[in-house]
Amino acid sequence: MKPIALYVGTFDLATKWHRSIAERIADKYNVRIGVAMNAGKSPAFSLPERLSASRKEMQDIGLDPLAVAPISGSVARHAKRQGIKKVYRGSRNIVDEVGEESLTHFYKLEYPELEVETLPSDEELKFASSSASKELTYVGHDVR
Repeated sequence: MKPIALYVGTFDLATKWHRSIAERIADKYNVRIGVAMNAGKSPAFSLPERLSASRKEMQDIGLDPLAVAPISGSVARHAKRQGIKKVYRGSRNIVDEVGEESLTHFYKLEYPELEVETLPSDEELKFASSSASKELTYVGHDVR
C-alpha cells in the first residue's frame, strides 16, 4: 500500500495545472487534497464550490473524490494530526518558488519531521493559473 501524501492549495478553481501535479504525486502516494481556506487570498469561489470542482477534477483522473477536504489553520498541524509525513506544493515560476520556500520553513518549525516538496509545473502548463482563468472569464473568454 502506498504511503499518504497531502497536496495543498487554494484551488480557486482547480486547473489542469493542479490536476497534473496530483497525477504526478499519485504515482508514488495515496493523495489527499487539502483545499486551503487562505485568509490572505480572496477566492472568487466559495469553499463548497472549490471542494466540488476539486473533487470532480480528482475523480476525472481516478483519485478518490472523498480524499478532497478543507483545511483551516496550519497545514503542518493538519498533517501531523492525520499522521501525514509528506506535503506537496506546486510552483509555476520563480515567484511561486520563493513563496513556497518560506511556507516550507514555517511548516518545518511546527512539524520538523514533515517532508515538504515543491513540484514545478509542466512547461506547457506554467501559465495556467486560477487568477488568469478568472480574469479571462470575467472578460468573456471560454477558459475550458
